Amino acid sequence: HKQAPKILKGKFNNIQDNRKYDPPLEHMIVDDDYELLKQGELISNTIVDSYLALLKEKGENKEFKSTARILPSNFYEMIYNKYKTPEQIYKDYFNNSSFQVWDHIFIPIHVPENEGETHHWILVDLQPKKYILEYYDSVDKKRYLQVDRPIFEFFNKFGLKTLKIRKPFHLPKQRNMYDCGMFILEYARCLIHEGMKNQDVYGFIE
Repeated sequence: HKQAPKILKGKFNNIQDNRKYDPPLEHMIVDDDYELLKQGELISNTIVDSYLALLKEKGENKEFKSTARILPSNFYEMIYNKYKTPEQIYKDYFNNSSFQVWDHIFIPIHVPENEGETHHWILVDLQPKKYILEYYDSVDKKRYLQVDRPIFEFFNKFGLKTLKIRKPFHLPKQRNMYDCGMFILEYARCLIHEGMKNQDVYGFIE
């Protein structure tokens, strides 16, 4: 929400195996990233991607680990800014494979600054087999729902035609102007470690 510092881009290689997310994330974090963990700062893409990859690697639910995919934050940047054609993005991130081999595809979204709006983090849980797009947002303002347009356009193009938006009720909300990134990481930790069987993310603020 506050004006974000320059975002540090992750050095992701093309993913050839659609069941792997395997960049050496621990080597990508630099001193500037740690500085953004201080109170009042908006965390970087690198921190978000590293932590989400760690969550899946260390998750205790083996069944969930094999049926969930965590995309790096630059995926949304790609489809939003159209840096590549949809076909090339589909090949790079999914190896031209069906989305429906996954029960969950997690998409961290760094909402870009646009028309006076400030930066913000949202977590999306796409459930391809159920055709559900679930939003986890610590602010929950309608202005940020603009993020669904490029997601719908991309996934519709490659077979998911009738996605329904769902927003969990009573999610904990941030109490300041900068913790949106930390909140999506905690949403993800609760979801991934519980394997989606116990979505109790309501007691973690304290």
